[in-house]
Amino acid sequence: MPKLDYSVLVFSCDAYSDAWEGFFHFFDKYWPTPRPKTYLCSNYLPAPRPYVHTINTGDITNWSDSLLLALEQISSPFILWLQEDYFLTKPVDTDGLTHLFSYITSNNLDYFRLIPVPGPKNPMGKIPKTSYSYGQLEPGEAYRTSLQAAFWKKDTLRSLLVPGESGWQFEKRSIERSAQYPRGFASLSGRYDHEPMPMYYLCTAIVKGRWVQEAYDLCLSEGIALDLDKRPIETRLIRFRRRSRGFQSLLRFLALTKKRLVTSYRTLFGA
Repeated sequence: MPKLDYSVLVFSCDAYSDAWEGFFHFFDKYWPTPRPKTYLCSNYLPAPRPYVHTINTGDITNWSDSLLLALEQISSPFILWLQEDYFLTKPVDTDGLTHLFSYITSNNLDYFRLIPVPGPKNPMGKIPKTSYSYGQLEPGEAYRTSLQAAFWKKDTLRSLLVPGESGWQFEKRSIERSAQYPRGFASLSGRYDHEPMPMYYLCTAIVKGRWVQEAYDLCLSEGIALDLDKRPIETRLIRFRRRSRGFQSLLRFLALTKKRLVTSYRTLFGA
């Protein structure tokens, strides 16, 4: 097996420390040892596991400034980006992940998203020695620099960061900045819930400051106590709206398809 010259960075802050026990419970359960060197980014609080290296950012609360400081303290040339509410739900395919990382380094890629949410517009085939489908993310493609689980070349990520930006601003604005790497961005493709992936996780456990129902149920099934006074569960109305977004997107797609078909029909037959 090739050398795993990457570190896992779990990016967080003290305000989300109530998610750490859940995160590392599933991390311990589903990612077998030996694991890559693992870091947790926080303000002042220590990591809840002895094998995790804590990167404290102190009073820095801005997202990009905290990340710039964290990257300075990681020596490996690549990181695997995770956030504290990405709860693993199945065993990590460590062999597949190793082959995937080998492909990334052999092809000098800058970014490789590990979850096709969304997937690339143009799938290209399989990663060698794996069953994973993938595709290139073209310059300007939506969510090209998504902060879902991904391998990042550390220097590339650092070059795209702008001090003072939030994570939301980064995801939106860095798409244009990433055009300087026209062939360096890729993602797994296919249906996340139907095709082989190196890791599966709850995407995501916390939405707009509240636990999603799926995260609460998952933690309850594992005997993990959540501090619901600090962070409540989403209401039924919020849950309905969140789950219905996909259905609403489907309806919009069908309406647009119908409009295009009608336009084509009228063009062809003059109706």
